This record gives sequence, C-alpha cells and structure tokens, in this order.
Amino acid sequence: GSLPHRAAQAEPAAPPSEEAELGQLLLESTTSYLTAIRAARSARGSQAVAPWPPELPGSLRELQEELGALLLDDSAGGAPTVAVTLSEKLAQFNRWFERELGGKLGLHVKAVEVAGMRIGVEAVQPIAADDIYLKVPPHVILDRRSAMDSEIGGALEEVRHHFGGGDGFHELLLHLLHERFVRKEISQWWPYLQLLPDVSDLAAPHFVQDGVLEAALGSSAILPLVRRQRQAVRGKYSKVMTQVLERVSFFRRNRDVYTLTNYKWATFILDTRSIWWQGERHLVPMLDFVNCRSFHGMDVAAVPMRVHSTVADADRFAVTRAPAAFAPGDQIFENYGQPNHVYFLYHGFSLEANPHDCLLWHLQIDHICLDPAHIDDEALAVRIASSTGAGADEGKAARRQQGRQFLLSDLRRRLKEHPRLTAPVGATARDAAVFAFAESERRLLKLLVARLKRLLSEEPASGVGNMKHGPGRGKGSSCTGAKPADASLALDEACSS
Repeated sequence: GSLPHRAAQAEPAAPPSEEAELGQLLLESTTSYLTAIRAARSARGSQAVAPWPPELPGSLRELQEELGALLLDDSAGGAPTVAVTLSEKLAQFNRWFERELGGKLGLHVKAVEVAGMRIGVEAVQPIAADDIYLKVPPHVILDRRSAMDSEIGGALEEVRHHFGGGDGFHELLLHLLHERFVRKEISQWWPYLQLLPDVSDLAAPHFVQDGVLEAALGSSAILPLVRRQRQAVRGKYSKVMTQVLERVSFFRRNRDVYTLTNYKWATFILDTRSIWWQGERHLVPMLDFVNCRSFHGMDVAAVPMRVHSTVADADRFAVTRAPAAFAPGDQIFENYGQPNHVYFLYHGFSLEANPHDCLLWHLQIDHICLDPAHIDDEALAVRIASSTGAGADEGKAARRQQGRQFLLSDLRRRLKEHPRLTAPVGATARDAAVFAFAESERRLLKLLVARLKRLLSEEPASGVGNMKHGPGRGKGSSCTGAKPADASLALDEACSS
C-alpha cells in the first residue's frame, strides 16, 4: 500500500531582517533617549542641579551629527521627512528656539509668515515698552567666537597664519557657508539657517539687471555706488577667497561650496543681518527676523520709535528691549535709523515714511546726504560754494547764497532728468523695488527744491547771478548740516526678511 500522507505544515516564519531589527531598536532607543533628555532639561530649567558630566557635551554633539546624517539618508523609506514648506520650517524654528532658551526667559515672540515680507516676528504675550522681549543665549548666536569653537576652528587658525592675522568678517562668512552648505541638516543652527533667503530671494540692486537700474536710476547718485559695490565684492572674493582655497586644504575639499555666488550670498546676509556689539558682527536667530518701521502704529497718531539697540549682558546673552508696547498677535517692528538709500543699497527696499531719509548728492569726491529738515544749514551752503571755486573773495553771506543757488540749479537738473516712472507691467518684485526707490528720491528732490526756492526768496539780493556751471575741483571739508552718506551699514536686521 501507499504510505499515508503527512499533514501539511506551515512554512516557518522568515527571521526578521537585520534592517527591521535595527529600525525597531532605533525606535525604542530614541523614545528612551527623548524621555531622559526632556526630563533632564525640565529639571535643569526648574532648579539648580549639578554640572553635566564633562563627557556629555561631546556625546550630545556626536548624537546630533548622527541623527542629522540619518535624516539625510533617504535610502530608508521611513526616515523622518525634512521640513519643506515655509510654514513647516517656521514651526521647526520656533520649537528649536524655545528649546534653546532653556526656560531662562519666557518666550515672548515667535517667527511667523508675513505677506510681502516673507518672515516677521509676532508677540505671543503682552510686551510693554522697554521690556526685554528677546534674550538670546550665546550658544545660539553665530559669530567669530562660535566660528573658532566649531569644526572649522583649526582651518581658521591656518587662515590667520597665512594672512598674518584674523579677519572677523571672513571668519564669520566661512563659518556661515560651512554650516549652511556643508553641514546643512546636521548643523546645530539648521532650523535658523534654512530660513535665510536664497540668492534668488535677495532684493538688493546688486542682483538687478543693469538695464532696469539705468532706466530707473540713471541720474541718481546711488547707481555708481551699486557698481562700486559689485566691484568690491568681486575684488574681495578674488583677493581673499581664492587665496584661502589655494592655501587651506580643509576649505579646498569643499571648493564647490565657496563659489562667487555663495560668497555674494553670505556677504549680503552678513551686511544686512548682522547685529553689532563690542565691535563685532553677530547673527542672532529670531532677532534676525524682526522687520523695520520708523513709526509705531499706522494711523495719524503713529509716533516715531527710538532707534534699535541690542547689547550683550555679562553672560553674553543678546538682550533687546521693546521700542514700543505690543499686544499678542502684533508684529514686532524695530527702527533701524537709516536713510532709504542705505536700505535700498543693501536690502532692496525703501520706506515711505522715514524721518531719517535724505537725498544722496555727489559733490566732488564726496557724497552728502541732503536732509530737507536741515537744508537751511549755512555751513553746507558755504561748503558748496567753496567746492565750486566761486565766491572766494566774497563775504560769507554771498558765498552762502551762491552755494544755495548752485545746489538748487543742480537739483532742478536732476529733477528734470528724473521723470516719474512706474515699474512695467509684470515686473518682478525685485525690479519694482528699484522703481519705488526712484520715486522716493523724486519726492525728496521736489521737497528740497521747494525749500531752497523759499530760502533764496527770503535772502536779500546780493548781485550774484544764478550759477549754471558744474562743480570745480575744490575739495570740501566735513559738513555739519548734512547727514554723512558714507556711514557704515551696521544694519541690525534684514528689514524685509
């Protein structure tokens, strides 16, 4: 007979893959680590505890790097996703910033998306005028100190050796480029860095096509400054960065990061977003996103705000006090106290209501900023007359009148050459900002011409004819009645983030 059939048996279950086991282990370990870390943070925030073990900071940094590398590894389909949209990035930044405060100061503000400004800062609780609304810990700030403490510190020492000393601007610039484009998601500052505008988002005239600039600003004194700025940035890259890449192998390994395009980006990030104290630049997350306005309020009762100031306290925290009172939900603004040509040259925008505004005017080798509120300044008029070489043998009153007549004639010429223009239909926001600035200059020109005409009509006749010739070769001295036009841009924030 035939042998009886054996009962069918199920195939043994396949052993779990090594990858699946590792994934489960990672999940369990991460949960445990998060619980321990949160408990430790909570304890340190609420009471005085013993110092961390000396080995712990290094271990935490290693953990941060490994987690960052894992997030970048898209081969594991279940890896956490990286924030993509602006709202996701802002949420990530706000969580990070609150964690980094460590409970030492209650969170008064948050970063938010703002139409037309990209990013702003909003009050989350009532803030009284002159209250501290930001107190940023030193470990959150990017500056020369954090650069030397980072993994590029040794390479920066080499740079100092080759160049015979340090350069605070380029040390911070190299630090910024390395964290943003080399370390990226594993950088401790990534939640902040990913919110910085790309080159395509920068609105400064540096990045605007020549044809647009010439059409809108052909007679403006700002146009030569834009060209000079472009030459200066290219010159610094050629003089400094090419030498760094040739001489320091650490930076040469990432040569594709230290390009002229990225150098321009980092230059404008530092020139427009740096907070200055003790003679040094600092990038201060959250404060970086505060937009600017000269007045508190939008109606006729709006009052000028004091000019922004941030100081470092004894513990190196960056402390900023509110320039006015803000209610929950209000956008925080600071007054950065600059004329429109400075805002435009570096940021690419201008303010309609700006009590610090003045018209940039070229006199010989100097630039003078003509303030309508002080256009009656006698020293300014005499300086202009002296620079033209006219009235050398005349009395002071005659030279004053000659100076004002020369200025009026020149401003009338500029006004005639400066017709009212509007941005063409379909213009980009960057191009439209150029035409908006040109219109702000036209408003100043008209105001200055009107006030000079009134001044000259009030002066007694001196027999001096209206001067039509151009400036002579005389070199003017410092002017007490005009704002300095060459003040360094210590702008504390990107006024349009």
